[in-house]
Amino acid sequence: MNPRRWLVLGGLGLLVGCQSAPLPPLQIVPQVDIPRFMGDWYVIAGIPTFLERDAYNAVESYRLDPDGSIATTFTFREGGFDGPEKRMTPRGFVSEHPAMPSGACSSSGRSRPTTASST
Repeated sequence: MNPRRWLVLGGLGLLVGCQSAPLPPLQIVPQVDIPRFMGDWYVIAGIPTFLERDAYNAVESYRLDPDGSIATTFTFREGGFDGPEKRMTPRGFVSEHPAMPSGACSSSGRSRPTTASST
């Protein structure tokens, strides 16, 4: 059999093998205890965005502000464990969308990294 034909058949076999059964929809919970999740969270695994590709020693810190928004600070070392410290400061908001329960969160997205001050 022609090697090209084997490649095509192998590729089709992989595509069929990667097919998965549909997943059930995610269930929405009636409420989320937002204050419980405030504080420092050490990033030990994840799928990085283009802004996080060279982030080492990453820490995400969350603080619930009096206006109900969530102040977020993403601190990391750029390029390696001894790289310069960088910081992003996006803001999250609690949403009361009709399709979502009270207490659902959204984020304004990550801001551009800045060099952390040495205070």
